[in-house]
Amino acid sequence: VSDLVKKYSREQITVWATDSERKMLLCRAENPHMAHAFTARRILWLLLMFYSGLLPFVPIRESCLETFLPSIINRLLMKKWLFKHLTDRGIQVYFWVLNEEVDYRRAFEYGATGVMTDFPNRLRAFLDQTQPLAS
Repeated sequence: VSDLVKKYSREQITVWATDSERKMLLCRAENPHMAHAFTARRILWLLLMFYSGLLPFVPIRESCLETFLPSIINRLLMKKWLFKHLTDRGIQVYFWVLNEEVDYRRAFEYGATGVMTDFPNRLRAFLDQTQPLAS
């Protein structure tokens, strides 16, 4: 994967993502120039830093947070001010896999940078309706 990313100059738009800390270390060693997402362990660290009030004072090495919308852990993660803090620090916030308009709306209301979907045409129609391009 890393060779293809390098060959086609896609390092700026490709993200290493895995829930395994060990696999992430291998990916980062293979190509440290690619952005990388929080692993499961680092999401727990993020929550600890957030709820302890220390998050503004610690460095964050990840480039994006990728998570799915409905889950128990997301009840802790689904905080607009957390997503605002992350995006203010340049960290992208993505939700996956969202396929319904109600989920798109909810994700963007929470401050998501983007969503991943199985139905890109459906998402495009939603975005065209809710976020028309400035003329």
